[in-house]
Amino acid sequence: MEKYFSINDVIEVPEKLYIKKLDNKFVVLAFEKPNWIVLDEKEYNMFSLINKENTIIDILEQYSENYDDQEEVIIDCMQSLLEKVEKNKFYELTNTVENDSIEQIKKTIQIHLTHKCNMRCIHCYMAAGNAIDNELIEEEWKRTVDNLSKVIKNTEIVFTGGEPLIRKDSINIMKFAKKCGHNVVLFTNGVLIDEDIILGLSKCVDEIQVSIEGVTKQCYENVRGKDNYDKLINGLNLIKKYKIPLTLAITIIPSNIEDIEYNLINFLKKFDYDKVKVRINTKLDKEGYAKNLPEEFFENSNHINDRVVNIRAKLVEMGYFNEKKYQKNIHFYNCGIGCSITIDSNGKIYPCSKLNISRGNIVNKNINELIDEFNRLNRDTEITNMELCKECELKYICSGGCRIEHYLKTKNYLKPICDNNYKEQIYKTLINESL
Repeated sequence: MEKYFSINDVIEVPEKLYIKKLDNKFVVLAFEKPNWIVLDEKEYNMFSLINKENTIIDILEQYSENYDDQEEVIIDCMQSLLEKVEKNKFYELTNTVENDSIEQIKKTIQIHLTHKCNMRCIHCYMAAGNAIDNELIEEEWKRTVDNLSKVIKNTEIVFTGGEPLIRKDSINIMKFAKKCGHNVVLFTNGVLIDEDIILGLSKCVDEIQVSIEGVTKQCYENVRGKDNYDKLINGLNLIKKYKIPLTLAITIIPSNIEDIEYNLINFLKKFDYDKVKVRINTKLDKEGYAKNLPEEFFENSNHINDRVVNIRAKLVEMGYFNEKKYQKNIHFYNCGIGCSITIDSNGKIYPCSKLNISRGNIVNKNINELIDEFNRLNRDTEITNMELCKECELKYICSGGCRIEHYLKTKNYLKPICDNNYKEQIYKTLINESL
């Protein structure tokens, strides 16, 4: 319920605060909750006058004495400040909750059906193209899904690749997963979808995510190959025809930012589908084919970031985008390692979507032992065990960063890759998500 303030009210904001100024914005962070609001300079100056004794009218009077602003400007500033405080429930008495224990979190499953792909995208972290040795056959995948389903019931299974639809048996495997009671999601490049395939997908898939690195033909085909754009559009139209929820997954790279910025909104309007969302990724993993890209593809450019913020703001306004990276008033102790069972096409198992540190093979792994192992990995790598994180104001927001990346670079899950630049990027995200 929306709160209405009286001029005689005292604003009971959180007591323990950390202030970070960045890009002419002030992040006011209640780090123990965690909760935050982002203020401009006038709002912050007014916020600084809040205490346990000052009423709203006191703050207005003190602000008027200290700053040479017109009355109308001062009133508008207070109104804006109060709206942000209320919208974000930025109060001392706002409840904080602990994240669920790893035992309470239902595992999700991601299955890479194959490394084989009909494309050679320049930024593909898997270097997908050809099948790898010993990829599981249809019966092995069905047996895998069946064994997992006996322990993990009614969860989400994501089928990805490579390009999963390049396998003729992919729909049979997905139908089996659906029959086992799971929510089935397909990650695809979309160009192989025809009338026969979409009919099969409509009977087993709850959502389709299509990767699209350009909305005009030239930009798209520069990344995803010649003669693929028309096939993509045909696939998207078939998904729309069969009313399957669709996510367009866009990775922003230097060669497509202008196309996405100027053409995406018009593309979505013309497509005119009420079950489409957009997911935007701005971080490339320097793996696979991406290793050959120029360094500019991996640099954090303020110019690019500002343009992405504008794109997201337009998408939010139109209802196509609602993702936020960070959540408020929850104590997160881990990055999520161990919450997802990821299986590569040869059966190797991983504790997250990064295919780097295998935990055995699903063909001969006991599922209960696997879950116990993943749960233990999650507990052992909580931020309470990370010395560098214990006193950090961002610990419940960042939750210690990606444990796999830590291990790959330092050989230690508990040694976070953290510096001022990393923390500044988090603050920029907090600012961007507040716009």
